[in-house]
Amino acid sequence: MKKPRILITLDHSHNPTERLFINLTYLRAIENAGGEPILIARPSKDELIDLVKNSDGLLLSGGDDISPEYYGETLRPYSGKLDPTKRDYCEIILLEHAYAKKIPILGICRGLQMINVFLGGTLHQDIAHEAIDLEKHNYFTHEDGTRIPRDHRAHNINIALDSLLYRITKKDTLFVNSLHHQGIKIIGKKLRPVAHTADGLIEGIEGIDYPLLLGVQWHPEELKDDESQVIFQYFVDAARNQ
Repeated sequence: MKKPRILITLDHSHNPTERLFINLTYLRAIENAGGEPILIARPSKDELIDLVKNSDGLLLSGGDDISPEYYGETLRPYSGKLDPTKRDYCEIILLEHAYAKKIPILGICRGLQMINVFLGGTLHQDIAHEAIDLEKHNYFTHEDGTRIPRDHRAHNINIALDSLLYRITKKDTLFVNSLHHQGIKIIGKKLRPVAHTADGLIEGIEGIDYPLLLGVQWHPEELKDDESQVIFQYFVDAARNQ
């Protein structure tokens, strides 16, 4: 059986400055679904294009903030760490060519946000400052500074019954983790929101007129339930069968 090649983007460490990394949970989720993870550093544009040509799927992982220059805003004081000339640039190139090739694309957390930005959408640079009516979504640390486990389930999301996400998970509600301080403000073109929190924040998006373009705001790779793994299984199977 063909083992599909899945491109996975890496995050940039600011301390030390010259380090790229990925949480192993991403790799295990893809491997458990029968895929072959291909990790992408920061190659040239031509090398990025060749990687897409020779791959079957693209997974945009979580990480630091996307530079607001990519969605027409200036940087606010409460925005987080950026990597605009390296990671943002690489992911835009990858998305341009993966989208044109119509290979399956899955975005997780920042990955959902990057898909939205790529297709003309915008982001809340910080939910707590720009969307004060929304509840807390950043569950990284407790008030005393101790770390919250990444699999901590923080809130429910409601999934549209006519969505691919519902067909994949067979659930109209999921209890998920929440590891982000940014979120979608204006939805991008050729995208539809398919999952929301009770307070209205978009937690899932799907492509319109695209074979498989899915973004989720939570981190299913950190959760060990069937509803999480089936997302990766569906993605890898689509990459295998395209």
